[in-house]
Amino acid sequence: MMHILLNNGLKCGLLFILLFGLGVNSTQAQFHYEIPLTTQVKPDDLIIGGDAMLTSGGADLQGQGWLRLTPDEKNKKGWAYINKSFSSKLGLLVEFEYKIWTNGPIGKHGSLGLADGLSVFLFDGNTQEADFKPGADGGSLVYAGNNAVGGLTNGYLGIGLDTYGSFSTSEYARSGVNKKEGGPGARPNSIALRGGAAENYPYLSGTEQGLARAVDQTYLKGKTIGYTINTPARPGDDKFFRKVRFYLLPTAEGKGFETTVQLKLGNNAQDPFYTVIEKQRMNVTPPPTLKIGFGASTGGGYAHHEVRNLNITAPVDISVKTTVDKPSVRVGNHVTYETVVSNSGINSLSDSNEVILSIETNDGVSIPDDIMIGVIKSDQKISIVKDKANSGSGRQVYIISNFPAGASLTLKYQGTINRSISFKAMNKATITLSDGLVDIDSSNDESHVTTDIIREVDLVLDNIMEINGVVYPIIVPQPVGTQLNYTTVISNRGPDDIIHTDFATFSLETVGANINPDNVIAAVQRNQAAIDGNLLITYSKGESTTDKHVYHIANFPKDASIVLKYFGTILQPMHNGSDFAENQASITPPAAGFYELNDKDNTMTAKVPIIKDVNMKVANVVDPLAARSGSLVKYITELSNLSAFDVKDVHVVLETDGVSLLNSEMLDRLTIDGVELVKDNDKSTLVKWVYAIASFPAGAKVTWTYQGRITSKDKPATNLVRLDVSDEKYRELQNQNNQSKAETKILRDIDLQVVNKAEETTPQAMGAVLNYTTEITNLGPSEVMDAVLSIEVQGVDIIPEKVIANVAKNDAAKDVTIQLFTTVPAPKVDPASTATPTTSLLDPVKYSYSIPSLPANGTITLKYTGKINSKNHSAINIVRIASPENVFYDTDPQNNVSAVQTWIKPTLVQPLSATICPGESIMRTLESDMPADFVSYEWTMDPSSDAISVYPLTPTTGTLIQGTIKNKESNGGLVVYAISPIIKAPIISTDGVIQTTFNMVSGDSKPFTVTIKSLALTPSVSVTQDGVIDYKEDVVLTPKTRLKVPSYNWYRTVDKKDPITEGVDYDGVLTQSNLLPGTYIYYVTASNADFCEGETTKVTFTVNSISVKGIPTVFTPNNDGVNDLWLIPDIEQYPNCTVRIFNRSNHDVYYSLKGYKEPWNGRYMNYGDPLPNRTSYQYIIELNDGTNKAIGGVVSIIRGEE
Repeated sequence: MMHILLNNGLKCGLLFILLFGLGVNSTQAQFHYEIPLTTQVKPDDLIIGGDAMLTSGGADLQGQGWLRLTPDEKNKKGWAYINKSFSSKLGLLVEFEYKIWTNGPIGKHGSLGLADGLSVFLFDGNTQEADFKPGADGGSLVYAGNNAVGGLTNGYLGIGLDTYGSFSTSEYARSGVNKKEGGPGARPNSIALRGGAAENYPYLSGTEQGLARAVDQTYLKGKTIGYTINTPARPGDDKFFRKVRFYLLPTAEGKGFETTVQLKLGNNAQDPFYTVIEKQRMNVTPPPTLKIGFGASTGGGYAHHEVRNLNITAPVDISVKTTVDKPSVRVGNHVTYETVVSNSGINSLSDSNEVILSIETNDGVSIPDDIMIGVIKSDQKISIVKDKANSGSGRQVYIISNFPAGASLTLKYQGTINRSISFKAMNKATITLSDGLVDIDSSNDESHVTTDIIREVDLVLDNIMEINGVVYPIIVPQPVGTQLNYTTVISNRGPDDIIHTDFATFSLETVGANINPDNVIAAVQRNQAAIDGNLLITYSKGESTTDKHVYHIANFPKDASIVLKYFGTILQPMHNGSDFAENQASITPPAAGFYELNDKDNTMTAKVPIIKDVNMKVANVVDPLAARSGSLVKYITELSNLSAFDVKDVHVVLETDGVSLLNSEMLDRLTIDGVELVKDNDKSTLVKWVYAIASFPAGAKVTWTYQGRITSKDKPATNLVRLDVSDEKYRELQNQNNQSKAETKILRDIDLQVVNKAEETTPQAMGAVLNYTTEITNLGPSEVMDAVLSIEVQGVDIIPEKVIANVAKNDAAKDVTIQLFTTVPAPKVDPASTATPTTSLLDPVKYSYSIPSLPANGTITLKYTGKINSKNHSAINIVRIASPENVFYDTDPQNNVSAVQTWIKPTLVQPLSATICPGESIMRTLESDMPADFVSYEWTMDPSSDAISVYPLTPTTGTLIQGTIKNKESNGGLVVYAISPIIKAPIISTDGVIQTTFNMVSGDSKPFTVTIKSLALTPSVSVTQDGVIDYKEDVVLTPKTRLKVPSYNWYRTVDKKDPITEGVDYDGVLTQSNLLPGTYIYYVTASNADFCEGETTKVTFTVNSISVKGIPTVFTPNNDGVNDLWLIPDIEQYPNCTVRIFNRSNHDVYYSLKGYKEPWNGRYMNYGDPLPNRTSYQYIIELNDGTNKAIGGVVSIIRGEE
């Protein structure tokens, strides 16, 4: 070990103690250098230069001085260094205090403020005193250089405590340094690092202004480097204290070094160091040995720059960590501690360098007197001995030495838990180092663990319910709404109190009962222990629900008890609710830190059976409602439990009269919709059926379907079903829903017959009159009352009153009357429409007639007429006879309906002739006197000669005749179509049913004659110069034909959609002028005297381009209207040409694409400023006509004299 100490002036000079331990590698020896700088005696190895001085015995009292680097004056510079080298291989840690302050009056410094700052620097340890030179003053802070002065000799690292901000600027780097390396710019009130001489003192890292962007900027931002209040005397530590710690350490991978800078703001031991710059990697490896020094400078701004209490040592990193295996435990139980001491640094502790481990426990735990038994050492060289002199009750001290880097020591020991007033078992392990050693991470020098000591309680609860003087559990079932009176007693019979910071939880959980939570604690009775302990019970609304009320009991001392009296009300049970009204009272100790000695008496439930209000419902229906004796009927019985809960022991009773239920369906055990019904054979008879339901679920519905056979001859048959709930636990709310009767009327046998005929048996034209005969007979044994006769017609109109105007009756029916009472359908109405409703073509019209009485064997005959209309494919008349439902039964219903159908013969009605030219199209939609939806057409086609043809060949059926008719001869002709209309009508059977077969009815055939005019001939055309002309020449197109008086029409397209009229004379000759070069195609036709136009003749000719000549070389764009534009003759024949005009520098002054549409006007790009007078420009014209031709030349602008 090397220990260098300045003994505060007790001895002059330095005391060197050089101790080298045996077997210790020289690279792992420790060193320690400490110099207070508080005395007036300058140590021999302290070199002071410039304006630096020791203040002890002068400005300060002896022993209370500082090393003052500069006075509070302009343009001062001072430095000092320790002319003693130390190894850098193991890294180093440096600490010192400083103050920067000024005693001048306010405003003395102008706008400059404190300046410039101080630096601490490391430089090569081989530098001799004669070779040492400080760096530049001002912002260089005696470390870096400037353009006039070089940097500090052999500098390795400079740390600037920069008040003015220039240490971070490039102007204070040595001459020639790259600006980027020089620094980010002025940063007042900052800390910055600069590299060494080998790198030209580059800027490495630093904070921003006001210590912003420091690692711990949360605490440092806004703090100052110096004391910013002018003061006549140095500020005391209570007003301004700054201590710097920095260390230089090898990197984790061992390939370089990195620097960390920390700043302490308070002078108390517990005040932390805040990290300013962390692990800044150095660009180069430090020299084998280093020396340390300080520098400061002033300029236009100035201040006292002072340092003292310098400490240099090899950095160590010792840590301690204690863990415990249990977070909480009862008194008398054991916990296991593990305390691990580690040397996480790169330096070993040897010789007299020691770690003092202190283990402190409180009265909540006892540990053995010696915990070294079973110690685990990662390296056997580690030594640990107990310091008995400093150990005592609740504190054991151990000294650890010979502690290699990377080693650890582990102590495992037990603790016994004692009863403590704090109910905490605490164990704190602390490490301290020998004098002079500094732990680079003091945050892990202390470790403490706490085990909660569990308090022991015995909470006891008693819950009593009383109704009208009767105490639970003797209480009999009670109805909804009954008041329940409760008394709940809670006691703490354990050895420990529940203190005010904790609370016991008392809860009331109710089922089927309602409790007002405020009434529970409205009048709490406390015993004396509860009063003395200030017991407090409060309602916890956040933890409570509708059915659970939670209370907190705080300050619950041992032997305390409380009595709560309150009441509740029985509620209607909810779905699947309990059969009881219950109140479960529970008491539990605090969730953590307490042990319940006996939890068997923490809960008690008081309950009473509930008489439940039920709602049972029966719905019973029968189908059919009327039936013949001996026929089967079907019953659907719905049994429902509309209650909120299951109902036990329900009985279903079925009582019949006039109907016998089928034994094959009324089984002894039925399961319907998940509910089981069991037949009670002892209570059942032939006319009474009894089933039991053990449990009818809440909300359930049973749909029971079964059959019965009618035995009654005339009296209605009945089936009465009821639900019986006889248990004393239930009270029926709506008795009227408990039963339902289904009744079946008895039908009488009858046989009604209707026969309907029409005299006309062949197809009839629209508007024809049809003669109908309808005969109605009662063939049965009984008189029929209130029979209804209905007549439905489609495609034929009848007058309903005239249907019964001519009625014939036989003797049995002589007293029968018949009268009209309804007409349907009424017009259909769309609720969303405001239009007048109409009847569809296919909707039948129905007339109904009532026959109050028709005796047996009675016959009535109706004769009436109808007129065919166009509302259907055919004329249909359907007659039906019906007896009242649920009274009569017709034994032969097939003769209750009779239909007669008359076919309708259509007639063609559209125009029957047309005239067209050859090649024109004919399109004729066929029409008849019937709606188009009903009618189709067939036809044949007969041209008058073979020269006449129709294209395309049209079909011979449909509703549209169309096609193009051509005539190959000059004479006209005819095409005659023979057309027949046809109706395809569905066949109606005699019972009024529409069949899937159809009947085809054809109307009379009629001709449709098309006259074709004579054919026009195709003309020939002669073209000037055989169809090849030059640009600007006229082209003349002369048509000819053999027609006597032709007329000609010219077109640009073959489809004749773009006619040409300009340039055509009376004889049809077409003359075209000024056509641009290219190939042109025109079309011409000739029309004859019938104004029929012939086929087109195609005419093709070509216009050739001519050379561009006579391009002007001069023009005068002076806005006099003469020669203002540079016009290029005949350039318009090249619509794709490119014109480029440019100056001598090859810069364009005019450029035109896709033709020369806007001639050049002498301005820049035609829209800029006028170009200079008497200036010449070159041009290039590319024709872009496929020949790759280009024209070039020079053009000049002359505007006259300017």
